[in-house]
Amino acid sequence: MSGICRRLLAFFATAACSLACTGLAGADRGLEPGGTPLAVDGLVVQDLAHGTSAQQMAQSLVGGGVTISNVTYTGTNNSGGVFTDTGPGSVVGFNDGIVLGSGSVQTTASAKGVEGPNQSGHNTTINFSPGDADLNTLSGKTTFDAAVLQFDFVPQFSTVQFTYVFSSDEYNEFANTGFNDTFGFLINGQNCALVPGTSTPVSVNTINGGRPFGTNAQNPNLFRNNDLNDGGGSINTEMDGLTVPLTCTASVNAGVTNHLKLAIADATDTLYDSNVFIEAGSLVSSTQTATSLTVSPATGDFADATSVSAVLTKTSDSSPVAGKSVTLKLNGAESCTANTDATGTASCTITPGEAAGTYTLAGSFAGDTDFVASSGSATFVVTHEETALSYMGDTAAINGQPMTLSGKLTTDDPAAGTPLGGKVITFTVGSGAMAQTCTGTTSASGTASCPIASVAQTAGSVDLAASFAGDNFYLPASASSSVDVVAPTGAGAFVIGDNSAGSPTTGSAVYFWGSQWSKSNSLSGGPAPSAMKGFADSPVRITCGSTWATHPGDGSSLPAAIPNRIAVIVSGNISKSGSTISGTVVHVVIVNVAPGYSPAPGNVGTGTIVSTLC
Repeated sequence: MSGICRRLLAFFATAACSLACTGLAGADRGLEPGGTPLAVDGLVVQDLAHGTSAQQMAQSLVGGGVTISNVTYTGTNNSGGVFTDTGPGSVVGFNDGIVLGSGSVQTTASAKGVEGPNQSGHNTTINFSPGDADLNTLSGKTTFDAAVLQFDFVPQFSTVQFTYVFSSDEYNEFANTGFNDTFGFLINGQNCALVPGTSTPVSVNTINGGRPFGTNAQNPNLFRNNDLNDGGGSINTEMDGLTVPLTCTASVNAGVTNHLKLAIADATDTLYDSNVFIEAGSLVSSTQTATSLTVSPATGDFADATSVSAVLTKTSDSSPVAGKSVTLKLNGAESCTANTDATGTASCTITPGEAAGTYTLAGSFAGDTDFVASSGSATFVVTHEETALSYMGDTAAINGQPMTLSGKLTTDDPAAGTPLGGKVITFTVGSGAMAQTCTGTTSASGTASCPIASVAQTAGSVDLAASFAGDNFYLPASASSSVDVVAPTGAGAFVIGDNSAGSPTTGSAVYFWGSQWSKSNSLSGGPAPSAMKGFADSPVRITCGSTWATHPGDGSSLPAAIPNRIAVIVSGNISKSGSTISGTVVHVVIVNVAPGYSPAPGNVGTGTIVSTLC
């Protein structure tokens, strides 16, 4: 099967309705009904069928030191026009100018032009118009649907230059193949649309990201990917790939008439449109040296200071231009400025405030008395900022009673451990059908908390998780812990002295029941009554700060048996009044019970503190 057949099959397989959807433009479409541009924020185009003229297009290009005359346009009216980038400059790299294409340049009800968003990898408008003889010669192929703007001009000096961007829907699937649309800028018959520093014409084959993307790329530093199949689509244009802004520079005859021909066409077949954008006011003639600015792609986290750079060179021989001020701007917002060094490189830092995604990094050199202004652009990929989450809440709980879950969310900017406020944290105790969940929003200090009103878990060590789901700016984060869950004691609870509990301290051995309780427990408020054997009758729900009461000796309503882990009251002061012994709940701890307990005071209850409830 021939390459042409494969290309047609690929086109119709992915775009069976493409011709109907985009329209088959006639040889001269005239002013179409419903011709209001359909562009979203980004490119706004007005083609020759909707109010602009060839004279206006040519005149818009004129900058200092140039006058023009005898303007002509050849092609269909939908293939040429003027544009404005409302970004500004975020799509092609400069704010306004003209656009010529091999299909439709303006989106209308019947055809898709260059405006974004990118919705197709095979945008095609067939105009049924002829190609161009000069482009046939330049490409060595038969051309179709040519759009040609040409005029005479008189330059003040012996050089001229202008800035342009080539784009095509033949990227990336037809890079490095025999299918390349063609364009040329012929100044007195010589093409100046060349890969910088070479005599090679700019085309899909000479500037690309490779085919497959990332493989055998040609001058990839000059290419911007927008192919939906290769991670593109963030550049707000229908085209699947673009060059960075390039400069056409040529020697001319000063003070006399010269001729400029700007032309683009489909080559080999009429499928897959290409376009060329030329910057308004960039056609200049001066004694200044032409420059080229190449911006390097960059990647950085949201809110992270990120190094960006660009290289300023002479267009004629690519030698560096030192000591010049270059400004780099991300997404039309954050910017920095630096002077070029001996290698022509200007480096500075930008802190992105954008959500994670791909944006345009635009560079500009304003020019001076010796050097012509130039600009360039590349991609800046903003990545999610890293986060960290730590758990800070309760690690012990009693079934049927509340517990508080809390955590702290931080990021590493401007320093490690910086609190991150306003983010939702989800806390989960247990798993499966027994999972209990609550959410809290972090404060300015990065902390969030929420309550579980009544713990309902299997007694023992239960998994606990905290999570931040992430958002457009920050990566997700999680933390895990465990909670010691004990069964409620029913009526009453055992008591230990605060000094014996060690403030309390995990690992402390404690004596919570027995005839020697008052001798075995030390309290900060002084000795306990000798009648206190260690069990408090009154608390049904143990909470810190509450009080308890009991009866002396073994008259208490002791449980006949206790589980392996129990909640125990910590008291600092115990007193006796009449037949009532009472105290205050200073802490509640979880105790791992040692063997040997029974309700008789002679059979002591001892154990080890494993965690603290409050």
